[in-house]
Amino acid sequence: MMMKVCGVALAACLALLNAHGGAAPAADLKIFGSRVTKMVIGDIGAGFERDTGHKLTVVTDVAAVMKRRIEQGEAVDLAVLVNFQADDLIRQGKLIADTRADVMKSGIGVAVRRGAPKPDISTVDAFKRTLLAARSITYLKEGASTLHLDRVFDELGIAEALKQKTIQPMTEAVSEMVASGEAELGIIVIPKDAVIPHGTVI
Repeated sequence: MMMKVCGVALAACLALLNAHGGAAPAADLKIFGSRVTKMVIGDIGAGFERDTGHKLTVVTDVAAVMKRRIEQGEAVDLAVLVNFQADDLIRQGKLIADTRADVMKSGIGVAVRRGAPKPDISTVDAFKRTLLAARSITYLKEGASTLHLDRVFDELGIAEALKQKTIQPMTEAVSEMVASGEAELGIIVIPKDAVIPHGTVI
């Protein structure tokens, strides 16, 4: 399961952080990450806190926003970002190069409200038809997948048609918007086998 691999990898990152002396003994350690990061830390964090005396605080936001906060000088002990963003921060001297590690791979999925029919995204043409037929769609304004999605929609020739019915929140609210009925389809980054609350991922 991808979540298990992610958990092992993040545990290794926490151990590396502790070995590098990122903070004084019994310090609060601030972690920038996604909701998945917060879920994993929720599973493994208690053991780390017990063994080290450090208290872990996870700050969740979209990766682009977290990158800007680091660039602007905000202190953080561990950042879980998109690979090219981490590389850029290393080049800027904002992150320590030898602490960089790949911890997970994600795909892009479509979420619908619980009980709604699963949309047909079995082929490129079916995906295109589903998007055009949807009453509304939502995906993050600055999410890790946004640049890719914008390019795909442009290549499919549907970018302009989707623009009028697309909602792009600045925060990780896509699944909630689908669950509440504010948007019919949500396009989200998902770790393998992850389940989005109140929605269906296919």
